[in-house]
Amino acid sequence: MRRLETLSIAAAAVAGVCDIFAGSLSGVGATGAGIGSLCLTALVAGLVALHLFKKQRRVHMAPLYAAVAVRVVAGWFGAVVSGIVPWHVATNAAVWLVALGSTACVLSALALGMGMLFPLSRFPVAPGPHSVGTASMEVVDYTRPSSSYPRAGRTPREVLVRMWYPADPGAADVKNRLVYGTVRANFIRRLAELTNLPPAVLSHLRKLRTRSMVNAPVAATAADGSLPVVLFSHGMYGYTWQNTVLCEALASYGMLVVAPSHEGDSLLSRPFLAKVPKGVEADTTREAERDFWRPAFDNRAADLSFVLGAMASLAAGESGALGRPTATPTPLLRSIARSADLTHVAAVGHSFGGGTVTRFSTIDPRCVTVVALDGWLWPMNAQQLGFPKSPTAGDSAESTDVGETAVPAAAGEQAEDGGGSAPRLPPILQLSATDWEWTAGQVPNRSRLVQHRPGSRHMSLLNSNHHNFNDTPMLFAHRLLRKTGAIGAADPMLLVEAITALTASWVNATLARAVDPGSVVVAVAGAPSNRLLGEQRTHPLAFDAALSKYKAVLRPAEGDVEYERTAKDV
Repeated sequence: MRRLETLSIAAAAVAGVCDIFAGSLSGVGATGAGIGSLCLTALVAGLVALHLFKKQRRVHMAPLYAAVAVRVVAGWFGAVVSGIVPWHVATNAAVWLVALGSTACVLSALALGMGMLFPLSRFPVAPGPHSVGTASMEVVDYTRPSSSYPRAGRTPREVLVRMWYPADPGAADVKNRLVYGTVRANFIRRLAELTNLPPAVLSHLRKLRTRSMVNAPVAATAADGSLPVVLFSHGMYGYTWQNTVLCEALASYGMLVVAPSHEGDSLLSRPFLAKVPKGVEADTTREAERDFWRPAFDNRAADLSFVLGAMASLAAGESGALGRPTATPTPLLRSIARSADLTHVAAVGHSFGGGTVTRFSTIDPRCVTVVALDGWLWPMNAQQLGFPKSPTAGDSAESTDVGETAVPAAAGEQAEDGGGSAPRLPPILQLSATDWEWTAGQVPNRSRLVQHRPGSRHMSLLNSNHHNFNDTPMLFAHRLLRKTGAIGAADPMLLVEAITALTASWVNATLARAVDPGSVVVAVAGAPSNRLLGEQRTHPLAFDAALSKYKAVLRPAEGDVEYERTAKDV
């Protein structure tokens, strides 16, 4: 809760207690309690008036507003009991005062509970030296349908894109910050449908301001083609800004984060098509369910490649870069596109997005590193994971069990199925939850994927759950989220900090080596940076330093180079 809400609730509760004492006592005690109640009533009214004046009103504070009305009535009876206002039915006044004071206490407690369940969290300050700007665009792909699922429409595929980038520090303005709940007009309504909650209960999201400035100018230090690009892929039922904390942190370190929507399985899709048919759910082998999901990984990965192409068209000043002939890019969008290095990109994804970026890394050579945040890899087959067919395998490359049926090809090594030379695939960082019910099904693909990609790592975050890896801990009460199983028992803000540091350090190090194989990545924050981030910018922690800093919440997971040694130590 915000400070004004907390102070108002506390004052209303204390005033209610004073009312109870004033109505229960007699003589000097009643007079003192009555005067105290009057003073607190004035204080509560002033605080709530200031709260409303600052446009912080929300439905969750309705009990507080009711408590203020009760306080006004109780103030009159308090004046009577204290003798300030003479009245011939003082006995009845005392009874009424006790009742009203008790009511005010109950309403204050209810307001406190609602405020704690649906808090107005403050987004963390981005750790890097740059201010952060954000902008959006819509691009249209006329070559693909709106979705890869059955019942897909015939309309072109529309891709909504949200971007974060280092901004001109002079553009910093609190009033211009991106508001989480109003990024898209239908966001609250669609989230209410997903969570089975009334839209009014989620209205507090319209008060959450992030740290990024809407349409702020790009930082003057961002020369043409100088900004490293990080693609972000959201999860199922997700949305482009579902990992705002992480995206703002990356942008504050001097990176351009580009997050496209995936039509058909994003929260904002109309209609929502990613629903497994009843007949598929009845298949006990679950092979039909895998077949249902697999095309989506290909189509989502194609979204990432398509957006990179659109950015290149924008940078080149081509007409029709946004797809629609009538759409004209703004100067800001062209400036962002021109500043991007589109030849070497990182790809980060959560859940379904983790599988998406894994698939993207196998089809687009511009991808040089991958981070999968609790990635959903279970439905993916060997081909989608990037493994060629083994000559001794009984299955085809369509098999989902990559551990027995497929082997990786090393860099420049001849593929064993006669398919020619297979390039080495980008390294991947897998960050996994320990408490997610789907974790066991993901382990085979996650661990073998890490084993088969040189330089990859697989770490588990202890006592974490699936939604510890996105912005969910910023949106609702942590106790409520633990009760529903959305997050784990660990301190959610510590996990947010660890995930951000690990992702930023991994992306920075691997991108730097891809751009300049001879670059040296320093190991401490604040030290001079390599050329990727510029000499005057604060450097994120080196990956090993980040591992050391957050070792209390980390454990090497199956497939990681440290897994066997750690397991023996335990």
